[in-house]
Amino acid sequence: MLDNQNPAPDIRLDFRSQSIALTLYWTPDKLKWVSLMAEYDRSTLRSNIDYLSVPFYIPAVSAYRDNSHTGTSAADFTLPGMKGGKLTVCGSFYISAGFEGAESRPTRYYQPLARLSLPIVKNVSWNIEWQYYGFGEPFYIYEGFRTHIFTTGFRITRSHEISRDRRPFALTRARSRGPSAAPQVSVPIMQRF
Repeated sequence: MLDNQNPAPDIRLDFRSQSIALTLYWTPDKLKWVSLMAEYDRSTLRSNIDYLSVPFYIPAVSAYRDNSHTGTSAADFTLPGMKGGKLTVCGSFYISAGFEGAESRPTRYYQPLARLSLPIVKNVSWNIEWQYYGFGEPFYIYEGFRTHIFTTGFRITRSHEISRDRRPFALTRARSRGPSAAPQVSVPIMQRF
């Protein structure tokens, strides 16, 4: 929670923001083929500040209020019989209530996504993805948008293993002035695997 006030007569700032969130992860030991994640956030914001309205410098109050809900969820499923095959289903949303006369607008935003990754040969997989964007404001319909995006492509990876004598960080003992010298860490600028 953030609470900030400035009671000076020419400013009279009153600002308060608070948020509460909940996150859940589920990755069961016995079900290695599935993992789930969900997040939810509820937030409120209130702001009042005095200002001078131009061109006649008349005192006025700028008021802003917003109550919003934000959520994200994702589910990953390993495809049976396909090493490296995976289906991901996820999405996010944002819903804002807005307040009439307080410079905030009711807003809705949705973004679901589905992705399928199919292995073709070693280190090559085919990815197919669908994503939707939906944004809307009931009082300003002309600012809203909706679109579907389909993407496909190949993912090429290179597998590598680090041998014991090619570790990226090596702890060595300095050889000057006897055994009491402090250990040094050598970090290569560029490590090739």
